[in-house]
Amino acid sequence: MWNVVLMGPPGSGKGTQATRLSESRNLRHVSTGEILRRAVRSRTELGHQVEGVLQSGGLVSDDLMMGLMSDALTRLHDQKEGWLLDGFPRTAPQAAGLVAILTEKGIVPPIVLNIVVPEEEIVERLSGRLTCSDGNHVAPKGSALEGDPCPECGADLYIRNDDKPETVRNRLKVFHEKTEEALAALVDVYRVVDVDGLGTPAQVTERIRVVLEAAC
Repeated sequence: MWNVVLMGPPGSGKGTQATRLSESRNLRHVSTGEILRRAVRSRTELGHQVEGVLQSGGLVSDDLMMGLMSDALTRLHDQKEGWLLDGFPRTAPQAAGLVAILTEKGIVPPIVLNIVVPEEEIVERLSGRLTCSDGNHVAPKGSALEGDPCPECGADLYIRNDDKPETVRNRLKVFHEKTEEALAALVDVYRVVDVDGLGTPAQVTERIRVVLEAAC
């Protein structure tokens, strides 16, 4: 049974690779970002709590995220399902909490894949990309206009507030200040492998495949 933690800065292609990897390896894709965005769209109590944080490019509190992830990982462990974490952990305390949960539950240690992409490439990728209003589909910059139908499901495309250039740079600042510390904490416990995130999605997928096959 595989367990994988997929890390990297915003715009590194984690979402695309997480979808491909979870499908090809039959892993349950656990995306905290999409869980929280869905709550915002649904106008739930949780959505009201996190909406301002997401719009500013900040991070949801560690306590809230640990509660969500502990429940999810315990359930998957009980169901004997392998999983892939996308967007978690994002802080050193979350990383420590993840290690504690897995150790306590006797869950198979994950392999950590860190997708590496230069910062200016990330700003270019994210600025102006369009996101489906009814899901997590993304149209690349220049391929459509805001308000056009999503090519996957037909819902309206829109520019997320957290994809505007000034917010992207703030998200990267938060990543360097917080999430890099989380990665450093995992290096001390689990196998962490850097994966070059430049090139086509298929090329990145192939690099990940090679890493995972070597880990068997």
